[in-house]
Amino acid sequence: MKPGASLSMIFFVALIVALGAVIGILPLVKTPTRETSAAVSMILPAGTVFKVSSSFDCVAGHYSLNFSAPEQSALVGGFRADAPGVTAYVATSQQANSTIDGHPVSWVYSTGLVNSSHISLLLSPGSYVLWVEGADQNCGAGIVTPLEILTQVTVTDGFVVTAQSAGGVDVKLGLSSHRVASGTTLNVSVSDFNSSPSVLNLSSEDAWALNGLSTGGCPSLYYPFGIAVYQGVYTEANASHAVPLRIFPETPCPLLVRYITGYLFSPGSDGAVVLPGTGEVPMATTVYLRGTYVVGGNQSRVPIPFALGTYTVVAGDEWGHLGFAYFDVTPSSNGAAEYAYQTVTLRD
Repeated sequence: MKPGASLSMIFFVALIVALGAVIGILPLVKTPTRETSAAVSMILPAGTVFKVSSSFDCVAGHYSLNFSAPEQSALVGGFRADAPGVTAYVATSQQANSTIDGHPVSWVYSTGLVNSSHISLLLSPGSYVLWVEGADQNCGAGIVTPLEILTQVTVTDGFVVTAQSAGGVDVKLGLSSHRVASGTTLNVSVSDFNSSPSVLNLSSEDAWALNGLSTGGCPSLYYPFGIAVYQGVYTEANASHAVPLRIFPETPCPLLVRYITGYLFSPGSDGAVVLPGTGEVPMATTVYLRGTYVVGGNQSRVPIPFALGTYTVVAGDEWGHLGFAYFDVTPSSNGAAEYAYQTVTLRD
């Protein structure tokens, strides 16, 4: 059902300042043949830390992730690195097949040697590699211990590849990990993002692709989106036949959300004015999955921990866009950084 909110909450959130717009888009690149598979989003959660190691010579180790852009897509994200810094490359899969001094011979985009960077890059359809390479400190001035940790890199903004929908709004879905211990909390970030360079005026609709999407027991303040969690692996093809887990308490909710007539999205932003009129507020939130659910409508029952296995998280909005993500519940967690890969299907 459509998210609900009280009028007082709507006016209260008018005081919230929207997040800043994404920085300028770089020129379109000419790269590989269009793929026929569903759109794929690669999300590296903000706050993720990974390390880059050195080798005997002046070639530092590297960290890379493969991802695809089935249609014209924007790659957005940022990172911060300790001294002596890193260089980030975005290369096509073909370019990444040839390397020199530990990095691709040619590339679509490179940050150069930096200690921090924010990337906003428009990609043509194709397969790509996000490649981060460390730098040896005082290279050539002394002996570098093999596999010595030289640089620690923190992701400051989730790296996200999104394909623009026909309406201009993208559903962004991210997980804090794709592997969690039973009974522990998983953070799910979800937003509607206007990736176009123009203001986008969308009328409120009831075109949900799935029922039961929410961001809380009382559906979701003014947000035009929600999530659901399913035990097992599901896709757009069969999710409508699955039964979501009851992860939120049942709460009587006012239906004042019916007064919302639409959303006015700022360009390159998740900020929007909730019509007929509020201040601009971010169309983004984080849902904290506590790792438990209840059976039936009696919310007073003892919560049941997620059983071991694979789970599907689905995000969707009232305009029919859907995003899918997956995580595993394991007996224990080794505490290592994990990365979540989401398949996002945008529907008209």
